[in-house]
Amino acid sequence: EGRAAFREHRWIDASRSYADADRRGGLPAADLERLATAEILTGNTAAGLETLTRAHEEYLMVGDITGAMRCAVWLGMHLLNLGETARSAGWFARGRTLVDELDEPGPVAGLLLFPAALGKLYGGDAAGALQLFTEAGSVARKFQDRDLAALALLGTGQATLMLGRAEEGLGMFDEAMVAVTAGELSPVPSGIIYCAVIGNCHLAFDLERALQWTVALDRWCRDRPDMVAFSGQCQSHRAELFRLHGAWAEALTAAAAAQGLAARGDPQALFGGFYQQGEVERLAGKLDAAEECYRQAARSGWEPQPGLALLLLARGEARQAQSMIRRAA
Repeated sequence: EGRAAFREHRWIDASRSYADADRRGGLPAADLERLATAEILTGNTAAGLETLTRAHEEYLMVGDITGAMRCAVWLGMHLLNLGETARSAGWFARGRTLVDELDEPGPVAGLLLFPAALGKLYGGDAAGALQLFTEAGSVARKFQDRDLAALALLGTGQATLMLGRAEEGLGMFDEAMVAVTAGELSPVPSGIIYCAVIGNCHLAFDLERALQWTVALDRWCRDRPDMVAFSGQCQSHRAELFRLHGAWAEALTAAAAAQGLAARGDPQALFGGFYQQGEVERLAGKLDAAEECYRQAARSGWEPQPGLALLLLARGEARQAQSMIRRAA
């Protein structure tokens, strides 16, 4: 029942059936790995990480080094996404240790390039990131791994965009999205690519692309109604697009949905949910309400800019607003 529900994207049913089977007699490693995915997708991230750790240990017990390495790398990826850099680094180090035990590491070796590649990407070394993402793409082609290929293409597109080659980078995003919309990828890589592509379309000021892919993401999330992960981020993107089109009431509704899903297990939606509400409140002249929303958005670790600077400007505090926006820039 758990396996059938997982195949049909019924994540809550999958979690319940797998958990029941686990209580009755334990689960083999592959099913523990699926249970972990279902738990993470339904917002039970802590339980999912614990189950994924069990899957890693079970793979080691039966001598499946490749499976153990895959779990270690994805534990690192999930923890990195949560901002837990020390724990993430530990799991990536475990993955690299396991690589040394294999004559042919396989596609997971390509995923092990991602921490360094992302570090370079967000540290301003787009050329270095491009080199590592390209290397990951070569590993994906060698082993015909679709998840790795699409994630590597996403990273290559991001690095290319940061190097100033917008059209080339956007074309890579479109290619990665073909694999997602065709249903070729696993659920977690699909969600990562959807949300990252839409965010990068905004960075490139390509509103038309952002709109098209947000509509596709919304459809993907609606087909998986019990999914929490990525759904909040989808609502954040919807709120922004509603706001940009002047549909303020709809923007506030979507922002509230994003905030609710952030609390239920999609922490990446926290910033967008409150920031977009703050933008609408500011535009409507409700400056105190906007300031509170920006304060809530800042809990994510991201500065609520340019909204906060524009709010100060609206209050006549031009010098402070200028100082703030220059620091952000």
